[in-house]
Amino acid sequence: MQSQAERLARDEVSRLLDARGRNPLKDFLYRDVAEHLGQSQTEESLFRHYVVETQPSGQREIYELGYYRESELRSIASRPTYRFRWKCKQLLKQAELLAGLYDTNRLEFEHQVTLLWADIVSLSEYLGSAPEVDQLIAGLHTAYALHTKRMTPRPVIEALAFLFQTVDRYTRLPTKAIDEALDALEKAGVDLNYPMAFGDSDA
Repeated sequence: MQSQAERLARDEVSRLLDARGRNPLKDFLYRDVAEHLGQSQTEESLFRHYVVETQPSGQREIYELGYYRESELRSIASRPTYRFRWKCKQLLKQAELLAGLYDTNRLEFEHQVTLLWADIVSLSEYLGSAPEVDQLIAGLHTAYALHTKRMTPRPVIEALAFLFQTVDRYTRLPTKAIDEALDALEKAGVDLNYPMAFGDSDA
C-alpha cells in the first residue's frame, strides 16, 4: 500500500502532466526524450490500422482501415476531451479500489474517498471542452456537494465507477450514455436538482 508521501508525489506528477503549458517536469521529459533520440529523428512516424478477417475455412484476410501521422496523434492527445477521458480512466481505478475497501477497511476507505472527491473537483478544468463533458461534470459536482460532510455510501461509489467506465468506453459520448451515467447517480441517491433546491431555500 502506498504511503501518504508516495500518494502526494503521484498526485503532483499527475497535476504537472495534466497542466497546460510548460513546467519543469515537462521540460525534463522533453530533454530526456531528445537525448535518447539524439536529435536524429527528423521524419514523422506513420501509424496504420488494420483489421483481420478470419473466414470459416480458417483463411485470414488483412485489410488496411487507415493511417495517421505522428503530428495527428499529438493533436488528438492534446484535445481537452481526450484528457478528460484519460482522467476518468484514472478515477475509475480509484472508484473500483474504494468499492473493495468499503466492507474491509472503513478508515482507509474514508481516506481514499476524500482523495477521490478532490480529484473529481479538479475536473472543473475541463468545463467548456464539450457539452456532454459539462453535463457529466455538473452531475459529479452535485454528488460531491452532497457528500463532502457525510459518509459516502457504497451505491454512490458504484455509480461513480459506472460513470467513469462509460466515459472510458466511448470516444465520443452519445446522449444515451450520458443519460445512463446520470441516471446511475440518481438511482444511488444523488439529487441532481440539489443546486437549484439549495438556491431556492437560500433565497
